Amino acid sequence: MSPRPRNAPAVLPAGLFEDADFLDSVEPTDLVYWLLNVGDGDLQLILLPERESDHSRRAIVVDVGRSGKLPPLLDSLKESDFLKVPDDGQLFPLVIGTHPHDDHISGMPEFLQLWGHAVREYWEPGYWHTSLAYQNTMHLLEDADPHIQHTQPTSGTTRFIGRVKIIVLSPAVGLRRRFDTYGVDLNDASISLRLEFPASR
Repeated sequence: MSPRPRNAPAVLPAGLFEDADFLDSVEPTDLVYWLLNVGDGDLQLILLPERESDHSRRAIVVDVGRSGKLPPLLDSLKESDFLKVPDDGQLFPLVIGTHPHDDHISGMPEFLQLWGHAVREYWEPGYWHTSLAYQNTMHLLEDADPHIQHTQPTSGTTRFIGRVKIIVLSPAVGLRRRFDTYGVDLNDASISLRLEFPASR
């Protein structure tokens, strides 16, 4: 047996995991986090705790790196009644495209075409890009105005969604002012976030 390559991730023993249905083990008050591998970037789906008013769960999406990956997961969760659309129809109070590289937003146009009617607010860093995915995303946001609020946050921007607090750590205002003139690297322009749960106001 050959040794494990240096820096390779360790395999977790199967005994650490319970033989049970994951969704059945989630409590209504739990925050549920999915990280989907979509290539170089990642796709993050955060399901918020159930609301007492209508027992619905809303979701936050951070990046949609590839088409065809998030929609099947959402459809599966909806079919299982785990993802219940709120009475107001706003399933996604916040969707974030951290920066316009294709490995982060190439699936965003597909997502907005399928689920844009249920999106309340979209965040992106304000870094203009020539990629087709970015251009298509911006066109879809323009067509959805004023239904989808389009925001370009900087560090310190804070949103409370129920008992979840989302704080923007970057880009800083000073960096944001240089996007168009000083050759800021696209990765350095990314939105980075801190999420607190449960958070009080």
